[in-house]
Amino acid sequence: METPAVINAIVTQLQQALPELATQFMPFCPSAFAPDEPRDTVVLSYPGSDFTPPQSTDVGVQIQTLHILATVITPEAHSPLNPLDRVRKVLGGLALAEGECPLWLVGETCNGASNGFWRYTLELAIRTVFIPCQEGKDLPVLTQVNYEEMQ
Repeated sequence: METPAVINAIVTQLQQALPELATQFMPFCPSAFAPDEPRDTVVLSYPGSDFTPPQSTDVGVQIQTLHILATVITPEAHSPLNPLDRVRKVLGGLALAEGECPLWLVGETCNGASNGFWRYTLELAIRTVFIPCQEGKDLPVLTQVNYEEMQ
């Protein structure tokens, strides 16, 4: 599964489930970022992935764990815990097409308040399969397929 597809699916899910929150993607959410208007906001960012060693010597299949950060930003006059709970409930366990398993919660951190907004960061992860685009060398070419029942 391509990384932009994962991020777009999460953004779409948040926009549909929580239309009252402004939702956007930034590759990195700066700690001083303040929304243009004083409303509850979720900023998704992608800090990177982890990979397992290759599972096969001929194709090099690897399990990729994508890490996604959902930074919940609320005006200081509001409680940041209500939107954080709603975002957590929408994203925790979210099944995405081609994901090996549903999106899971890794942890959350209170980043404090600055520029008039509270910030909490919710870290999520999902596993996908990474298959490199390469041709096998010295492998036989499949030229015929027989559909016989094996016993």
